[in-house]
Amino acid sequence: HPSQQHTLLIISKRFTTSSNAHTRASRRTTHTTHTKQRATFFTMASAVVVSNNSNPVTTNTRDGAQPAFDPTDAKHQVSPQFAPDKEKTWNHTKEQDGWVHAHDSLRREMKMMIKALKACKSRGGGIKFWEANCIKQFWGTHFSHVHAHHHNEDEIMVPFLKTRFVYPEKTITDHEGLEAHLDKLCAAVDGLKAGQGVANLCDLMVAYEEMMLPHLLEEEEQCLPLARAYFTAAEIAPKVQEILGHGPKEEIGSLIASMGVERWRKEFMPQEGIPGFVWFLDFKGRHKAFLKNFETPVEGVTAGVEPAAASGCCA
Repeated sequence: HPSQQHTLLIISKRFTTSSNAHTRASRRTTHTTHTKQRATFFTMASAVVVSNNSNPVTTNTRDGAQPAFDPTDAKHQVSPQFAPDKEKTWNHTKEQDGWVHAHDSLRREMKMMIKALKACKSRGGGIKFWEANCIKQFWGTHFSHVHAHHHNEDEIMVPFLKTRFVYPEKTITDHEGLEAHLDKLCAAVDGLKAGQGVANLCDLMVAYEEMMLPHLLEEEEQCLPLARAYFTAAEIAPKVQEILGHGPKEEIGSLIASMGVERWRKEFMPQEGIPGFVWFLDFKGRHKAFLKNFETPVEGVTAGVEPAAASGCCA
């Protein structure tokens, strides 16, 4: 039917990935296939939805709890024209939020990579050729994901959110340190060869996780409540539409793997108003790509078993 074909065409266009070159020259040199992509709708959708709980959020640090963070405090307000009274327009909890799901997928990837490298290190001796290739493949997939996530925040969403509230500056400047550490990891992975050890790479990966975890938590405890307090869902929607369909396909695949296919299809897709048939049209392929390019190689290195040639990874 013509109207159905038109609908499918629109959905297909909105959920088809596209490539755009990133700006960091060093990244283009060392990770060409993984850095020519930009962030997806779901990362950005997650960057604007926060908890239904109107109580101030307690920020936890290694030194203990700090004073509760209150997104309605007047010090965050840019103009009297925009009051922090929009929380009621959001319909799901922090735990159900897209931003939290995006962060969970990054946390999961870091945990899996560290486990793989520690297992590889414990076996002793130099790594095999296939192990080096697998490490490069799962790292490249993660790098593409996290770089897109940061670009999404820094270049698209944060400037928009700043029009109504004072955005927590530390969460922005944190990206500079993280990007510098990502450069070190990229260099270490790019130089990895058969016969070498992975002790240094493992240490760099652990340090990376130690930097990322508090950063992700801080965004969840401060930026999310502020976004929800100052913007309605309808006001955020155009920004979400702006970045629909742009990004590495493995990014959404990671979200699906982190949540689980059934929960993704039965909970998250209806929550975001995504038609069920889009699973078959687009998401199923993205999930498959993530399994191939991240989970298969990382699990192979963890177990010390080379992935089957039929998997198409680590070649």
